[in-house]
Amino acid sequence: MRTASIGAPSSAGTQEQAQPVCVLTRIEFPNRLMMFPALRLFRRIHHNARTREEGLVLAHCWRTNSHTLTLVSLWTDLASMAQFAGLEEHVNAVRWTIRAKARAWSGVFDLRGTSYRTEDWITTRKPWMEELCAQNDRD
Repeated sequence: MRTASIGAPSSAGTQEQAQPVCVLTRIEFPNRLMMFPALRLFRRIHHNARTREEGLVLAHCWRTNSHTLTLVSLWTDLASMAQFAGLEEHVNAVRWTIRAKARAWSGVFDLRGTSYRTEDWITTRKPWMEELCAQNDRD
């Protein structure tokens, strides 16, 4: 298993200092029996991504309730996440979800800032509170 370093650009990223990206996805199935094949799909794709995708830091999936899955993944940079999203295996899983008539919501989040106690694994971002105070001063 490859271990990606947060803030280090992967082979897909060309930025000087890559910023980590978090993807949060919620999928609600009309039938709870669809959860079993969905979980199998996630596990297979996750296993393959861990071995092939340099930019994947972590991914996790859990059942929120009997009809809903929540998925979260952390990527070293946006380019790595976008490269994964275009892989045939991922595209086929998205199509399967659409055919299953599942309702899905997905959001991509970038790092806004770090806490004061965070070690310097990303040096280009100020602590979030400092950035928020500076923004409020400008307004």
